[in-house]
Order: sequence, then C-alpha cells, then structure tokens
Amino acid sequence: MRITKLSILLILALTIMLSGCLNDSNTSQEGSNLIDLTSIQQLDEALLSGPAIVMIGYDTCPSCIVMKPVMENVFMEYEDVASVMYLNTRNTPALASQFGVGYVPDSFVIVDKVEGEYVYMRYDGTAITERNNARFVGVVKEETVKNTLDYAIAAREQE
Repeated sequence: MRITKLSILLILALTIMLSGCLNDSNTSQEGSNLIDLTSIQQLDEALLSGPAIVMIGYDTCPSCIVMKPVMENVFMEYEDVASVMYLNTRNTPALASQFGVGYVPDSFVIVDKVEGEYVYMRYDGTAITERNNARFVGVVKEETVKNTLDYAIAAREQE
C-alpha cells in the first residue's frame, strides 16, 4: 500500500512538471513585435524619435497574457510614431525595480525625457513626472491605451 501511494505521488509530480504548470521560463517574446526593453539607455534612445509605451510583466502571468495582444495591436497601429516596449520582470528585475513595480501588468506612456526626468502621460491627457499617477495596473482596454498614446503624440508634436 505504501509503495502504491508513493508511486501515485511520483506520477502526479512528474505529470505536473511535464505539463508546464511549474514552468518559470524566462523565454520571452516569441512571435512578438514588441521591443524587448532591457536597459534605461535603450528607453532613452527610443524617446529620441517619439513617445514610448512600456508594458512591464512576465510571460506566464495570466493578466500579462491577456494584455499582450492589446499591446501588439497598439504596436501595429503606432509602430511609425511610437515605441511599444515590453519589460520582462523575470529577465531584467533590476530594471523593473527602477520603475517601482509592485504588480503586473504595469503599463505607462512616456512622452519624453526633460532635464533627466521622464514625463508620463495620464489617461486624461495630463503630462506629469510622477509615474505612479500615470500608470495602468492590470488589464486595460485597448481604447484607453491608444487614447493615452494619442495624447503623448500630440504633446510631442507641440514641442
């Protein structure tokens, strides 16, 4: 009887591991158009040509998986006027911590960098330097993301 219980537990453990339930893979972006953000310098360079939207998350996060197609659609529509970037917290935790990430997905639009400080765009079109008041936490409607990005593009055109 004891061997049978042990065998069943072993089979169950192997099944879970092989099914991917314990997968903590760091592979990202396969088939994705989003720019894989890996450094602040990369973000700063992207801002030279226009605003950027950054989604912070990781590949096995359920809400991030839901949000990824929204960001892909934004990329397809805005690729010529804005950078659409993805920061994987599992691959670059130090970079994610620079933005004070507590929950994912955490997304935000950066209009520009002025005097060493990022200028973020809120959903209502207000440009501010405090990221916590301009970020989207969780799953966000595509329309909200696009409207916020439109405000950022308009702000850049006025500079």
